[in-house]
This record gives sequence, C-alpha cells and structure tokens, in this order.
Amino acid sequence: TGGGTTIAETFDLIADAFGRAGIRHEGGSQTLTLTGPINIADQGDLVITDDARVRIGAAGKTYQGFRTNIAFGHLRTLVSNALPPDQPVLMAQDTGANAKWFLGEGTAITQTIGGLSSTAVSPNSGIVGTASSDSTLTINQDLNTTFGLPVGGTGTNENKVAIVKSGKGRLTLSSINTYTGPTTVNGGTLLFNANNLGTSVTVQPGGTLGGVGRVRDFTATGNVSASASISPGGNGVGTFSTTNSAIFGPYSAYNWQIQDWTGGPGNADRVTAISSNFNISATSATPVTIRISQIGNVANFTDTPKSFVIGSGGFGVVGFAANKFVIDSSGFTAGTGTWSIRQDGTTVVLDYAPVAGGGSYATWATANGIPGEPASGDFDKDGLLNLLEYALGLNPTVPNGTPGSFSGGVV
Repeated sequence: TGGGTTIAETFDLIADAFGRAGIRHEGGSQTLTLTGPINIADQGDLVITDDARVRIGAAGKTYQGFRTNIAFGHLRTLVSNALPPDQPVLMAQDTGANAKWFLGEGTAITQTIGGLSSTAVSPNSGIVGTASSDSTLTINQDLNTTFGLPVGGTGTNENKVAIVKSGKGRLTLSSINTYTGPTTVNGGTLLFNANNLGTSVTVQPGGTLGGVGRVRDFTATGNVSASASISPGGNGVGTFSTTNSAIFGPYSAYNWQIQDWTGGPGNADRVTAISSNFNISATSATPVTIRISQIGNVANFTDTPKSFVIGSGGFGVVGFAANKFVIDSSGFTAGTGTWSIRQDGTTVVLDYAPVAGGGSYATWATANGIPGEPASGDFDKDGLLNLLEYALGLNPTVPNGTPGSFSGGVV
C-alpha cells in the first residue's frame, strides 16, 4: 500500500521441494514492518529490492535457512538478532543500489550473522548505527568473503557500530570505514584494505588482523595454545598502519612475507605506527613469533647479507629486546642462512646472514656469480679449489692469497 504495511501476525515463508521461497518488497518508499513471529524455512530468502524499506522487530521469532539479501533498499532491524545468527547477509546488487542496513532504531542492538559480503560498490550504501551507544555486529563466518561497502556513515549516530569477527574464515573490508566502536578479532582473519581510522582493534588467540589499510591502534595478545597474529599485506606483501600504538603482546605473532630481495615498500611487509610507538609488551617467557614466508621464488634473491625494516614507530620503539622474539623461518626456502632481529632507532629490523658453506654448491656458485663452474675448478686462480672456498664461505671471484702448507701443528 502507499503508506506501507505492518504484519503483526505470524509470518510464514516455506519453500517446497522444487523451488526456493522468498519475499520481494518492491516499489517507492513504502515500508514493510514485521513485528510478529517469523518462520522462514527450507532455503527461504528475505530479498529487499527496488528501494523498498523493511523493518523487522519480531518478538517471538523462529528461523531456519533464512538468508538476507539487501539488494536495493533499506533494512532496519529493531531488536537484537532479528536476523538468523547462522545465516549470511548479502548487500548491493549493483553500483546503482541504495542498500543500507540500520542496526536498531534509536536503541543499540546486537546481531550475529553467518557471513557478510557485497556484490557491488555502491554510494549511499552500507551498515550504520542508530543509537548513542554502539550496536555490535558479530560476523561468524567460515568462508572467505569481501565486503566493499562502508560500515558507518555521516548521519547522527551512524558511526556507533562495533565489529566482532569470529569463525575460521577471512573477511576483507575493502571500503573506507568510519565506525568508531571497537573491533575484536576472535577467530579467522580480518583484513582492512582501506582506512578505518576510528576503531581500536583487539586481536584474541586464534585471530589474525592485517591488510594494507590503517586503523587507530591494535593490541594482539595470544596464549600458549594459540597466537594472536598480525599479517600486513594479507594476501600479498604490504604495509599495515596505525595512527596510534601498535602493540605486540604476549604470544602474539607477526606474519612477515617477502617477495623481492631488494626490499622496500611493495617488496616486503611492514607495520607502521605513524604517530605513536611500535610497542612490544611480550616477554622472553611469552615471546612474539616472527613467521617468515616467501611469495613465489623471491625475485632478485642472492644468498648474501640483507636487512629489512619490518616495523617502525613515529615516536619510537618501546620494550624491544631480542630475546622477546622467536623466529620461525620454515616458510622461507630461498636461502639457508639465519635470521636475527634488532632495533635500529625508531625501527625494528630483520637481518639475514648466509651460512658459510650453507646450501648446495650449485646454489652458492650461482649466488657468487660463477654458475656452472665445477667444484674441482679454481675460478679466481688463487690456488684454492672452488669447493674449498664454498666450504669456507669465501668469495670465489677474488683471490684469497697464496696457499701455504700445514704440518706438525705449524702453518
């Protein structure tokens, strides 16, 4: 009807064995308000399209197999868990969609969903709060999805949203977000690939935070059974930033990736605390694990000493001690050298040192500019066989002096 419709009775939407049931509210600015119990079963969908407005505030509701698709229009959930906690939400059918989800109606609510994704990037779309206190949205998903719409908005209280990520899946937030409530990563991976300057992030045991965006600050604290991980770059190398502090707490982990031995931005991961400290609150008994891995074969790799800045603080580095770190280089196979960590002013640096005689002779020969030279040869004509220079970690292209003799304990 022109003024909208309210359904206070039990609302049943049941599919048969041959199809999928759904509700499609179409047309203008009408509002469909559901205030009674809701039964949506057997693959039923709530589809909101054609710029419709739907309000859900059921008091005695039951849900089965109910997915929500805010394709083009507004959904306002009036009470906590008005949508089924185990089902996903899909938003924005195309770039012209005006798809918006209002959490509450002047009163903060909590809502758990089984996943979050968007089909397109669309203006005037996203998820917003409505109350003076934060509404909390928990995304408990086991699949990997991307949500390309903003959380938060420009209206009154629209930034009053808190996010909780749980489940083993990966959720990528690719839009600029303005919500100001806290973010908690309880499980799986949460990637910010755009700025989210208003939120403080807490990473719990089993959770991973990362991406190439920026948040206000983060604190990662794991336990002896599960680390709390920071993964700059996420699916590739990159820099993950904070405006304020970046805190690596007890049993946290830094997943550091390298794809080009030349180092620098775009070639290796980095965490940057722009206007605060890079802070290590872990101890030698509860250390930070640095997990080193490579992308591809590591372009321009040579088995030579190399240093990489992996972290920095605009105001400095706080709490650093080398014995607060454990380095796991099992994911790095380009070389056989050793890794160590140190502080250099306002930066944290990873150092790679080749092992004398480490790796195969062929790898050593290639790294030192004499690929294909036999081990029995003497490329620099210094009287030392290539194989001996390999074993001693010498440079096979530079003469090392005339060999002498050794007998009776005297050289």
